[in-house]
Amino acid sequence: KRVRVKRNIVNYGKGRALKKAFRHVSGEYVVFLDADLDLHPGQVQTLFDIMKLDDVDIVIGSKLHPNSSVEYPQSRRFISLLYYFFIKLLFGLPVRDTQTGLKLLKAKVLREVFPRLVVKKFAFDLELLANAHRLGYRIAEAPIVLEQKRKYGRIGGEAIWQAGWDTLAVFYRMYILKYYDQVKENPKDE
Repeated sequence: KRVRVKRNIVNYGKGRALKKAFRHVSGEYVVFLDADLDLHPGQVQTLFDIMKLDDVDIVIGSKLHPNSSVEYPQSRRFISLLYYFFIKLLFGLPVRDTQTGLKLLKAKVLREVFPRLVVKKFAFDLELLANAHRLGYRIAEAPIVLEQKRKYGRIGGEAIWQAGWDTLAVFYRMYILKYYDQVKENPKDE
């Protein structure tokens, strides 16, 4: 009764899927968890514990947290580290890893932030966190246990290029156009 499964016929990206799913949220908290189960759902309780202990609005799982245990290729670790420095330089976010697929947010954060978001695919998580941070919401990181289930990763050169491009677009909208500052709240937006 507490879990409803919704499906998109066409894959338009994680961002669009999550914005669509948010229409069905009725609780005080929202958890995003990648469906490939590289991150076991049992880790969600740790995020709730950190949210309560640190009195924050968002808790994100982080591969780069010092207490995380991750099993994935060195090349992915290197790419994650490069992206962290890129994000730190552009946005000054107080987190090391925006891309891990485990996040806990207070629903009130999403009600204010979601209408501002336009990225549908690779930089959706970054756009969400950058906007939440800019609006004054507090973010904490949690250690995770990641066990890659697939023999080969899903992230190739094209995805890395698109994530970089989307990241620069978020920067452009945030600091040059001031787009996010102009958007009105409307949770029915897609």
